Amino acid sequence: MRKENRIRIYINGMLDTDFETEGTTEVNLFGLYIGNTPSHINNCRMPMFLDEVKMWSGELDIDEIESEAFGALGIIEPRFIHLGCTECGLDSAKEACTDGFHLCTAIEMHSGGYAVSRSNGWAFWDTRVWSHDAYSYDNDVEKGLGICCKDIK
Repeated sequence: MRKENRIRIYINGMLDTDFETEGTTEVNLFGLYIGNTPSHINNCRMPMFLDEVKMWSGELDIDEIESEAFGALGIIEPRFIHLGCTECGLDSAKEACTDGFHLCTAIEMHSGGYAVSRSNGWAFWDTRVWSHDAYSYDNDVEKGLGICCKDIK
């Protein structure tokens, strides 16, 4: 989503990147390529698959974005989970969660956290994933993935 000088990129209905840019968007009269351009195919090979890309001419609100992504994360709504950190120690994982979120508990991970992590490419079969009640013998050496779950009261 582009608004004034900010760009927000959503993947599976989840905010992936939010950053400020210099300048504003200019009208593009040429083709739009995602990933690579035909003229540079031999210079920059990046193997990847895109399942679905959608573009709108106006701004969508978060509810519309989540509605478009319905089903991508199974039964989990995108606003309930976010990526805290990768390749981080347990203490860093706990600190990576923003206000209103906590490092997911084991039951939250089993209730959908693992599925979201896998579908977004954050975790693989051999990825260590920290949970709220985890214990690390050596926090400086042991590295894992921190997934944050929304505080629900």
